Amino acid sequence: MHGGTGFYSRQEVYDLYNLLRFLHFRHDDISLAGTLRSPYCGLPDTDLFLIGREKGRTFWEKLQNYGEKTGSEGAVRACRLLSLWRADAGRTGIVPLIRRILSESGIYTVYAALPEGKQVLANLEKIVAMARVREGAGSYGLADFIEDLRTAMDEEEREGEAPLDALAENSVNVMTVHAAKGLEFPIVVVPDMGMQFRETFPPIMIGDNPLLVGITVPDPEEEFELTKTPMLLALRELRRQKERAEKKRLLYVALTRARDHLIMSGTAPTHPDLSIQLATSRIEWLFSALQITDGVIGAGGMDLVSGDLTVHLTITSDQAAIPAEAVKTTPELLVVPEECAGRGGTWSPKEFDKGAEGIEIISVTEFEDEQASPVPSTCKTLESRYLKGIDGAMKGTIIHEVFRGRDPRAVCLECGENDPEAIRQCEELVTLFHTSELMRQMKREFCELPFVITYDGRHIKGKIDRLCELVDGTWVVIDYKSDPVDPSEYSKKEGEYQTSMDVYVEAARQLVKRNNVEGYLYFTETGEFLESSGE
Repeated sequence: MHGGTGFYSRQEVYDLYNLLRFLHFRHDDISLAGTLRSPYCGLPDTDLFLIGREKGRTFWEKLQNYGEKTGSEGAVRACRLLSLWRADAGRTGIVPLIRRILSESGIYTVYAALPEGKQVLANLEKIVAMARVREGAGSYGLADFIEDLRTAMDEEEREGEAPLDALAENSVNVMTVHAAKGLEFPIVVVPDMGMQFRETFPPIMIGDNPLLVGITVPDPEEEFELTKTPMLLALRELRRQKERAEKKRLLYVALTRARDHLIMSGTAPTHPDLSIQLATSRIEWLFSALQITDGVIGAGGMDLVSGDLTVHLTITSDQAAIPAEAVKTTPELLVVPEECAGRGGTWSPKEFDKGAEGIEIISVTEFEDEQASPVPSTCKTLESRYLKGIDGAMKGTIIHEVFRGRDPRAVCLECGENDPEAIRQCEELVTLFHTSELMRQMKREFCELPFVITYDGRHIKGKIDRLCELVDGTWVVIDYKSDPVDPSEYSKKEGEYQTSMDVYVEAARQLVKRNNVEGYLYFTETGEFLESSGE
């Protein structure tokens, strides 16, 4: 038996997610509290209560103060380990970071002693494998992995748990379609093809756009009977289409797991001539797609022809009529060639040429540092109007997150800021940006767009803050700047950021396959745009 769809709801997955999230967002008190209660730190609730009463702006500062004040072994150990891991986060790969956490925390010993220890450890290894695959695909960092895990948890993504045993060919494996992804078997049986689709819809539905709401309302022309609104009917149809599309994808996965033989079982449909759109079960899809009629059933099957390939589809209602034969395997004797008889020696593995060294990919900031002059320029600054008292890096993070469309209150809380004035200022910044003259010409936009390009002989990765297409067809790259710079110094700041802007503009040109791309610096303190002069 193999796991179904509850991988992302497992506690060990949540625990590791909380830990990685805190390492990236040091002001995330909730993730830190979850990490301290988890087996990685093992602090009891009483300690968390006492830590919460300590002085400090964030729970991390309170934990450090509590450890120094009481000398608590658990708190001191947690501070030491988390400090070490935080130093690695963002500087090493995701897989080495997770491996170090699993090794230094002693979590293997803790989980191995649990009744489901083998399954827990297998799930952790699955997370490591997922990180390895995604990291190896290109520009992918810790923040991306955390975001992917959060999305999968929030959307309750269907993912099977890690299998505990090897998939032996001499055994019968019972598994869900999700667990079978990427696998192949000599014989596959897909049961219950005739099971009717279950389509249930709530009385109130909200579309992808939260402004689209469908409800039932009393109809005065029908004695105030509850009637479905047109919006509710439309949202139900969209939901039905999405669910049908997902069922078709899963059916494709199930049927393509077979290498030699595929057996499908189910009750023959009453109306086999139904169209695919009107079908209510998987077997009706099959009958409609293959045009299986009563004559084909009576003939016992049909030939499926695709080019030079012909596959015979056998249809029967008698299980005993299914052809089967027992096959005995005889071990083959290994015959030693005559020229090797009586000879001895030592075997050594063949060494292969490793080829050229891997491609070095640097960030836009690293490339900018290479090109920058050794003496940085100084600019006159203004008194900051927004998010006073927040350090530059954290302020920039907050502004980038709210500009990409996230809720200002949630972003501020994640960054350790619960001041209502800071939340209000974030909302004001977003409003000021979207009501600007340039943004009123926007037709479509993309936020935090990742890229990897070759520029000036170097392989560079980065993210474009905002890429917009205007109504006249021009594409615009917008790079946010939260520095409180005096407007009279904008031209000087443009020179400082010219290298990075040139990279962003070139990346945008390659992404949209257009040359008419312009670059703008947007200064959040004043709400002003400055067009880049370009290369």
